[in-house]
Amino acid sequence: MKKMSSITCIVLVLCSIILFAPKKAHAVDFGIGMYSYYAWWSPSFRNQYESFELEPMILYGPVLSISFMDKWSISFLVVQNLLVGKEMAPEGNITYRSSGTFGAYQVEDTRRMYRFDADLTLSYSLFDQLRLFFGGKYMYCAFEGGSEEDIHLTGAYTLANDGSLSEDWGGISSWGFGTGISLNLPIIGGLSIQVNESLLYSQTSFDLPVYAQKVPAAVIGMVKEENSYHGIGSNTSLALLYYISPIQTSISLGGRFQVIHYFSGSGPDMDNDYFYGLTASVIITF
Repeated sequence: MKKMSSITCIVLVLCSIILFAPKKAHAVDFGIGMYSYYAWWSPSFRNQYESFELEPMILYGPVLSISFMDKWSISFLVVQNLLVGKEMAPEGNITYRSSGTFGAYQVEDTRRMYRFDADLTLSYSLFDQLRLFFGGKYMYCAFEGGSEEDIHLTGAYTLANDGSLSEDWGGISSWGFGTGISLNLPIIGGLSIQVNESLLYSQTSFDLPVYAQKVPAAVIGMVKEENSYHGIGSNTSLALLYYISPIQTSISLGGRFQVIHYFSGSGPDMDNDYFYGLTASVIITF
């Protein structure tokens, strides 16, 4: 969770710009709102375990934007579930199989998952319906440290009491950028359809656990293996927007689908990463 401090600084800086930036000769519009995301995640590292099942999650956070010089805009979006109660964080159920000195064993582990995503985007309007954009992305994810009550071991072994099994399970951090187009299609009045399509590149570090024998004893503990990968992918979103002119408010409902393929990694091959779900947002402009 300490890795969030740099992102918090970015949020505070951008909020300060929005609140205190002076309006000059060119019109400047500000936007602030909330974004929510009911998402399913099929992570790339699922093929490193016998099975991996993750419940759907609710992510939410602020949307901040600045539009200036008629055609340019900067937006910042954060979605996360770090602030929800433990009962609302999705459960990840992991099954790991291997063998040691005393034969085969299987570990079943249940943990709560926490995820943080941030996007900073610069866009340019070619004309009213079409925008080009470029931006940076950051993601961090971890599974909360468990207890022996959540871990079940099958085989001629016992669980280690060295504290390794109660540590946070894994840590995934990713930096990258994306570029794409945004198309807005008016329907009637303030109602329109917005389609976004972008290409992504990322560098991702996986700090994933292996449930290994603490030789020569018949004890199973957790050992973390850190590997880094390059990734390429795409992000597609579709939303129905309605702009309420009297109160300068935009409401949107839609969905998004992201896929990333990892390559040139320092560890074993990964599956494709799929992150998709339903979105909703409310943004006020002033």
